[in-house]
Amino acid sequence: MSTRPVDGFEVDVAVIGGGPAGSTAATLLSRAGFRVAVLERERFPREHIGESLLPIAFLALDQMGITEKVLQAGFVRKYGATYIWGRSREPWTLRFSEMIDDAFFAFQVRRADFDKILLDHSEDCGAAVWEETRVTDTIQVGGRVTGLRWRGPDGAEGKLLSRYVLDCSGQSSLLGTRFKMREFNEEMRHISLSGYYRGARKLSEVYPDLTLNDDGNLHIVSSEAGWFWHIPLAGEISSVGFVTDPAHVRGMKPEQRVEFFLENVAITPELLRLLDQAEWISDRVEMDSDWSFFCKAFHGPGYMLCGDAACFVDPVLSTGIALAMNGAIRAALTLTAALRQPEVEPLAMHWYDSEYRKTAQDFLELALHWYHGERNRDDWFWQARRIVDPSQSFSLQQAFSLIAAGVSRSPGATSHLKLKHAGGFSPEQLKIIYQNFELELSDEQQEQLEDYLEEERQARDYQPVTVEQLLGGIPTWAEGVQWQPYMLNDQEDVLRPATLVEIPDGDNTKTHFLSIAATSLLRLLDGSRTGQQIVDDAIETWGSAVGKSATSVRTLVADTLQELHEEGALTVA
Repeated sequence: MSTRPVDGFEVDVAVIGGGPAGSTAATLLSRAGFRVAVLERERFPREHIGESLLPIAFLALDQMGITEKVLQAGFVRKYGATYIWGRSREPWTLRFSEMIDDAFFAFQVRRADFDKILLDHSEDCGAAVWEETRVTDTIQVGGRVTGLRWRGPDGAEGKLLSRYVLDCSGQSSLLGTRFKMREFNEEMRHISLSGYYRGARKLSEVYPDLTLNDDGNLHIVSSEAGWFWHIPLAGEISSVGFVTDPAHVRGMKPEQRVEFFLENVAITPELLRLLDQAEWISDRVEMDSDWSFFCKAFHGPGYMLCGDAACFVDPVLSTGIALAMNGAIRAALTLTAALRQPEVEPLAMHWYDSEYRKTAQDFLELALHWYHGERNRDDWFWQARRIVDPSQSFSLQQAFSLIAAGVSRSPGATSHLKLKHAGGFSPEQLKIIYQNFELELSDEQQEQLEDYLEEERQARDYQPVTVEQLLGGIPTWAEGVQWQPYMLNDQEDVLRPATLVEIPDGDNTKTHFLSIAATSLLRLLDGSRTGQQIVDDAIETWGSAVGKSATSVRTLVADTLQELHEEGALTVA
């Protein structure tokens, strides 16, 4: 259904790669009214490794308007994951429904089918899709990327002009490589061998404690030389992959890699129980690099990196597709803001890099712990709870369910999941959600939040201050408090400039958002001015320029100082 490339074509955004990241971004940008072209070097459908999704992928599917298509495609539903890892060979299972009411399953997909559904949808939404079109170089003007050079399916060459380029080219990371931005993690240098079986046993047949709902689970099994994944797909097909050290297969011919793969299946009894009656149906094993890397920056002049082109973590938690699609949402938000208001480009790009990187780093941290920790079930759960729950009031199982579902601690990362109060959300979580994600709370949640805030003030012996005290004294930042202009994803899915204040809170950091107008005010908080002097300076420097009366400026300053004092960000001498 794709169109032929056109030389000299001009778009707002050129997307390299039509996989989940590229198609998600292309759809969202097209639906926002921008001109988009996707350059994909292959023709879909095409096989691709990585078939397991996380519930957070629903966020992207909903925003793309494609959830019903995916639901009707017949993909296996995944309600959780079953692990056998390390010294203990007892299986343990997590279920997404233990924590997330409204997104309690994901899918195990044939990538050939799934990716084509997404890319066709991008075209239906107005994106130009050029398949079998290879990007050969970038076009730059004054150091800024302004387009791409391409070679089409018939060998013809041309150029595509764009205001931005979004690189979703996968682990090849076309622009990340071009600009020498990739930094590899030597601790996570792996390769994966994978292929397909037909007729594997169901998990509930092998593990008596599991139910029919668990038959769609991702199954992870550690072995002597690495670990296996088993992913049940439609049509009684199973994707089986082996992640190992590249030294084990170095110098092997393709047929030797098949032999090595099957030998390791045979000596892993828990996996063999699933596959002892199954038929190996692949001609060879696919070998892919699973060498974890992060690009030094996820953006540059005129371009952005997304999905595996920006970073690759590790397949052990199946975060790849979900992280790519979630990153594409952020990329679309960022580009929408920059295209509509070019002056916010630096702020929007910084927001994108910071938020996307924090989410990916959370997953990397857990994966590193997974490989190098004590390999004890509770050990993983404790690490997950520390990552997703700074207040440490989730249960261990709930915390791990969240991280395995694709949720991290980053502000904004889970805003669209509409997390509900259900068996584990403490008032501290509600406060974090309320402040950072701007979600609507139920009456019960609001009451709990207000109770918590009052308890917190009492716990730290908070003494309210009057406006007179604020304006007569010298407000000073508490130790360790930092602030910066930032972007906030509001309930309308629009990036808006804001002011982010980060406040140390024991071993953790609280985040608090103010309006972007507060940025000018906070610059006056230098520990030498009284509150009244700040008012006077604010009136003189910007009050009249924005049409604010002296009274309204005084009220704004007093309210802002009061809010920061209540949060513990300011002291008044």
